[in-house]
Amino acid sequence: MRERMIFLIAFLGITILTAVIVLFANIGFFGEDVRTSDFSKWGIGAVLAEVVGATVIAFKGSFAPTVVKVNLEFENEPSSGVDIDVDKCTFTIRESGNIVSTGKLDLVFGFGGWQCTLPSTVTSNQSVQLDFIERNGHTWWVKPFVPNLISQRVNLR
Repeated sequence: MRERMIFLIAFLGITILTAVIVLFANIGFFGEDVRTSDFSKWGIGAVLAEVVGATVIAFKGSFAPTVVKVNLEFENEPSSGVDIDVDKCTFTIRESGNIVSTGKLDLVFGFGGWQCTLPSTVTSNQSVQLDFIERNGHTWWVKPFVPNLISQRVNLR
């Protein structure tokens, strides 16, 4: 996100510089030759294209899908002691009590234990339930929660 803002600010600076130069060219600051040249005519179009480009980049970045990662804390068990079968872990997304989406969970063992990534389609007015199966057959689950909470307790069923 920081890189995108730096790019946007740099692009905005170039746009302002171009607009000022085109304005000065059109009012004759650089002399009559420049005011009547092609630069003063196509320069206005260039500034307009830069403004449109900056607007598109800004809006495209603001509507980018959000990535929600959830840290999982297992009940009465260290994360390293839980052998999850990552191919059998699922999520259920509900909205107003109705199931909207289900699917396979993206689960990794990262720094600090097990972590999962929620689908980018989940919104703040939906609830998410997670189900896990260990290789030894034990099943675990996370009670339904809103997707803006990034740390969840996993309970043994």
